[in-house]
Amino acid sequence: MDSKAALMESERFALRELCDEDADRILGWRNSDSIRHSMFHSELITPEEHRSWFSSARGSEDARHLVFECDGIPSGFVSFLGLGRGSRVAKWGFYLSPNAPSGQGLGSIMCYLGLFYGFESLRLHKVVGEVFSSNPSSIAIHKKLGFVLEGTLRSHHARGQVYCDVLVFGLLEEEWPLIAKQIKPRIFPL
Repeated sequence: MDSKAALMESERFALRELCDEDADRILGWRNSDSIRHSMFHSELITPEEHRSWFSSARGSEDARHLVFECDGIPSGFVSFLGLGRGSRVAKWGFYLSPNAPSGQGLGSIMCYLGLFYGFESLRLHKVVGEVFSSNPSSIAIHKKLGFVLEGTLRSHHARGQVYCDVLVFGLLEEEWPLIAKQIKPRIFPL
């Protein structure tokens, strides 16, 4: 890695905090069709809206927004929300860059590093994922990473004129060590 400080790092992969150079990149990723259509806020984001969000995101006490790098190339985004006032329960979100190579397990690696950071560095008690029932990729990765399906919020979120179900997944700090031990060899093969 260059001068950007890594929070979590392996030989090829790193998770780091946002820096100024990420602003335009994150907006491009977030506005791409492949990412935007899986988000709760699926409308295009204007540069002005993004600048405002990016400025507040970098200094937020309530959230951590991280960039995933593969071989030094920014390749994804992980966030933890709801960290204020000593809360140890956070909602998380993540996505790979639309340009990230597929079929290499980068999503699993990014999410593993994100969870490691959440439980080991942020000392979270619980990580919560909320996923549209129509998003099989996100459902699969939550299950792969040991999350438990805690419930379905039926007809919960409006997307245009259609209301969608939202699945709620949870992973607890006491579950994490065993899950990490089990999945790490599959994600980072020797």
